[in-house]
Amino acid sequence: MVLNQYFAKNEALDAIATSNVLLYLAGRLKRPILQFWTLNDTVILGHMDTKLKSLGRGLAVIEQNHFNYVVRNAGGLGVVSDAGILNASLYFPQQTGVSINAAYEATTKLTAGALSSFDVQVEQREVSTSYCPGTYDLSIGGLKFSGQAQRRAKDNIGIMLYYSVVGNQQARGQMMHDFYEQANRPAHPKLIFPSVDPNAMTNLADCISLANQTANEQLKQLILAQLLRQGNKYSEVTLESIIDNQFIYDFEQNLADLAKRMEALPHA
Repeated sequence: MVLNQYFAKNEALDAIATSNVLLYLAGRLKRPILQFWTLNDTVILGHMDTKLKSLGRGLAVIEQNHFNYVVRNAGGLGVVSDAGILNASLYFPQQTGVSINAAYEATTKLTAGALSSFDVQVEQREVSTSYCPGTYDLSIGGLKFSGQAQRRAKDNIGIMLYYSVVGNQQARGQMMHDFYEQANRPAHPKLIFPSVDPNAMTNLADCISLANQTANEQLKQLILAQLLRQGNKYSEVTLESIIDNQFIYDFEQNLADLAKRMEALPHA
């Protein structure tokens, strides 16, 4: 099932709560779900970011850039979301015995296959000076354009990717550089936060032929075409057509938890 969603800047909590509970829904439906979603002008912080010694100063940087912020209930570090960032979350039910590496390799293969008609090579390796660096960063020519994260619940696996497709990636990187410069003073004694280089990342549209006005939609179609080549079938659905009462309950609980987490943050 393929789900397309758009969240406005003031719907950040809804976006994160939806992502959190779709994994459980895929398990109940016993069908994989691919969620494409965008969230306007928001920095999505990880749980580790909340441990920064001067987080309030960092949050002020985000606000000065006219961005919102939200904390997801997962580890990792902050990423930027705006109209030029395409998020693709894949939720797989009943994946017993599937290793973390195998799950990431599958999504890396999906991305590389989707871009195989272009003269580029997708590499999976950490870009340490990007924001939210990790082993499963995806890059072209040494520049990161995508990051991956994973969630597991019982036998269900969710893999979340973000793709920097179009927009001012230099400005995104500079904002995250400034965020950590301010928030990590004094430096945390145990946790390592990145020294973000705004030049460490790029947009896909700068690497392959994508039209700026329709780049997100073009990337979606490339991914869906690759799914078909891999022998998968899909149907596009709306959230309203697949949710159940348990989804509504879980969603409301997640919203309440996220609101409490936001209330606990220091003032920007």
